[in-house]
Amino acid sequence: MRKKAPCYGCLRHTMTCRQVCSDFKKWKKEEEERKEEADKAKELIYITMTPGRKKRTNEWIKKGKK
Repeated sequence: MRKKAPCYGCLRHTMTCRQVCSDFKKWKKEEEERKEEADKAKELIYITMTPGRKKRTNEWIKKGKK
């Protein structure tokens, strides 16, 4: 599950703190790893689909459905 950025509700937050904030850098790294894992899972699901299912999925994507 996605966690909120540590900047949310932070009393020390400034306009440039994301460049030096260790909490934000740690959260950003974890968020990128989570996204990579989710993308790999989606790719695996797509690879194992039948050709008919792939066609319907692509049609739904073109129509804007998910």
